[in-house]
Amino acid sequence: YLDDTHTYRNGMARFASQPGRFGLKAGASRLFLDLFKEELSATSHQIGPCQVKGDHLYVAVGYGEDRSQSQNLRSTLGSVIRMTTDFAPVPDNPFYQDDGQDSAIDYIWAYGFRNPFGLKFVGDRLFVTENGGEIDRFNEIEEGENYLWDGTDWGIGARAAQVFAPSIGVVDLEYLPESNALFPQNYRGRFFAAASGAPGAEGPGKNGERSVLMLDYNLAERRMNRAPEHLLMFRGEGQQLPVSVAVGPDGLYVVPLLPNRAGSSAVLKVRYDPAAGYPHRLGASETPLALINRYQCRQCHIIDGQGGSVGPPLDSRLVPRLAERLNDPAYEQRVAEVDAYESEPFVLYRDARQAILASTGEERVRRWLPAYLREPRFDNPVVEMPNLGITEAHANLLAQHLLRSTTKEPGRFGVLDRIRFAVARLLPDLRYRHLVYAFIFGAMATTAVLVGAYAYFGRRARRR
Repeated sequence: YLDDTHTYRNGMARFASQPGRFGLKAGASRLFLDLFKEELSATSHQIGPCQVKGDHLYVAVGYGEDRSQSQNLRSTLGSVIRMTTDFAPVPDNPFYQDDGQDSAIDYIWAYGFRNPFGLKFVGDRLFVTENGGEIDRFNEIEEGENYLWDGTDWGIGARAAQVFAPSIGVVDLEYLPESNALFPQNYRGRFFAAASGAPGAEGPGKNGERSVLMLDYNLAERRMNRAPEHLLMFRGEGQQLPVSVAVGPDGLYVVPLLPNRAGSSAVLKVRYDPAAGYPHRLGASETPLALINRYQCRQCHIIDGQGGSVGPPLDSRLVPRLAERLNDPAYEQRVAEVDAYESEPFVLYRDARQAILASTGEERVRRWLPAYLREPRFDNPVVEMPNLGITEAHANLLAQHLLRSTTKEPGRFGVLDRIRFAVARLLPDLRYRHLVYAFIFGAMATTAVLVGAYAYFGRRARRR
C-alpha cells in the first residue's frame, strides 16, 4: 500500500469468514502494518505467500528492491518470517530477542532471499520457489539458515536444490502427496510450480516459461531425482502469465492471470483421463519450441533472435546457405566418398543420402536437414556438431520449424503497442513516472525555446 508519504510499504491483513464456506464478503478484519512501516516495498518484490502450519503463520517477504537488506536480520526484507495467527512473534524463533520490543529479528525464520514467490509445507518441511535476476531457484528451507542472496545471481545459485537458468519467473508452488490417487504413480510425490515468465512477452516460452513444471525432489535424500519436466505449456500467440497452481479434490487447478481476446479469464482444471482424444498429451509436448529447449539448441545457435554463437545462426539465412552448399558439385563428390565407408553411421544413412541427391534446389535442403539433426555425421565424418539423440519424429518437427517462412501472421499487438510496452519496462514505478515525464517534456520545451531564441537573435545579428 502507499503510505502518507506516497511510499510503498508491506502489510498484512487477516479476515474472518464462516468456516467451511467460500464467500466474497469478509467478516471482521485486522491489519498488521507496524513491523514493516520503515521498510520499502516494490512492485513484484513485495510481501507474498502465506502458509499456516499448526498455530503458526509463515510469510515470505521480497527484497523490496533494496539489495542491502537481505543479509540484515534487523529487516524483514528478503526473509521468511514466522508468527502466531495474531501477528505476534514466536519465542522459539531462531533469532528471537526477549527485550520487550517486537522487531524484525524476532520474526525471522530464515533469510538471504530475493523474491520468494512460492511457499509450501510438506509435512513439517517447508519449500520455496524464488525469483532471482537472471536465474531462479527451488529450495527446502530450514530454520535459522542463510540462503546467501547478496544482490547477485551467484548468491541465488550458492544454495539451491534446483537452479532455473535463464530465469523463467517460477512462482506458485504445490505438492501432490504419494497417497493422492488423483494422478498416476509417476505424477505423485512431486511438486508443481507455475512459471509465469516476464510480463509483456508473447507466445510460447523460448526457455520453458509460461508453463506448469513438475519437480521430482527426493525428500529422503534432500536432492532432485531428475531435471524438471513440463506438465503444461502455453501455446497461444498473445500474452499469458500462469501464476497459481493448487491440488483440489478432483483435479489440479491452474490460474492463468490474463484474459483471452474476448476478455474472459479462466481457471483451468487438469484431470487424468487417458481415454480422452485430446490433441496434446500432458507431459509430452511436441511443440518445436519445447524441443529446442529439450535439446538445448540455443546453447550453440541463435534461433528466433536468441542463443549462442558457437554454431551458425539458424535464421532466414539458413535455407539459401544450405541450398548453395548442397547443390554444389563438391557435395555430390563428398557423398560418393562417404558411400564407400563400411562403418556406422554411414552405412545406415546411404538411402537417405541418395534421396537427397535425387532432389534439387530447396527440396534438397528439406530432405537434408532432418537427417542432419538425427545424425550430424551422416554425410560428413569430420562435422563438429554432436549427436543429440534426436528422434526421427522430433527431427522432422524441428526441421519444419527451422525452414518455415520468416513471414509471420500479424500478432495481437501492433507496433505502437510494442513500443509502449518497451518504454514502460524502462520507466520507474508508477508513482515516479510523472517525474520522468515532466523531465522529458521540460527538456523538450527548453530545447525548443533555446533553438527559437538562437534562430531569432541569429537573424538579427546577420541583419546588423
